[in-house]
Amino acid sequence: MIVRPLKNFIETKGTNIPTKALDEQKHYEVIIENKHLLGRKTYFLIDDMFTEFPTEWNSRLFEVIDQNRDEWTTSKNVAGFPGTISCKAELLSLLKSDSRFFEHLVDGESDAVARFSSIFPNLNKKNS
Repeated sequence: MIVRPLKNFIETKGTNIPTKALDEQKHYEVIIENKHLLGRKTYFLIDDMFTEFPTEWNSRLFEVIDQNRDEWTTSKNVAGFPGTISCKAELLSLLKSDSRFFEHLVDGESDAVARFSSIFPNLNKKNS
């Protein structure tokens, strides 16, 4: 699923240094949709400007550009994600076996990065 921010947004955590940001001119691929127990919905996005993988955002900050969800599946039990998450079956399998999978990406572990790139090949292309 491809989304576009409704406006530019910068988040800081008690400092003037951004921890994550959104560019309204950029399209982002949602890799995980998390429906929290209390009804709130968040999107997890890969943002190459920051090293936190993935960045979590409230879904209300976006408009959906493309709802295509080829090979996506839903799970109710994944460590670290309250509620119900939806993502590609291969990523769901990885998260269920290794809830710290994204930490390996941040560390640059080559096997994890290669597996992730094979699941989401569009993330390597320039955003439109």
